[in-house]
Amino acid sequence: MQFIVEHSKEYATVEEYITRKANWMFMDNEIVAINQSQSTHVAGHNYLSDYSREEYTKMLGLKNMPKPDRSGRPVHQDNGLTIPTSVNWCTAGKCNAVKNQGSCGSCWAFATTASMESAHAIFNSTLPNLSEQ
Repeated sequence: MQFIVEHSKEYATVEEYITRKANWMFMDNEIVAINQSQSTHVAGHNYLSDYSREEYTKMLGLKNMPKPDRSGRPVHQDNGLTIPTSVNWCTAGKCNAVKNQGSCGSCWAFATTASMESAHAIFNSTLPNLSEQ
């Protein structure tokens, strides 16, 4: 009941409550086993503890990514093009100037934005200037 209150859970029917409780109990047993093992971390409950394995798995991964080719054919088909051993993307015009993040403390946002800008330029031939906000 503490889990239900802590995570503001609401179940529509008694059957759903019983199913969710069973899911939680299964996860509780997993957590106890992990915490009693020689593991280097401590496990605990979160808002997903009453989800089934299927519900949890369904949330993971990218859904819009193409499946890899598993037919055994080589990924790279030799079309006679010469591939350079290195590329300077900045001199190729695929990088914006370095930005000053000041005291923002969000270096990850600046790095992510710069990589997205360059990736767009490499694949689309236009170099956007995206906002770190």
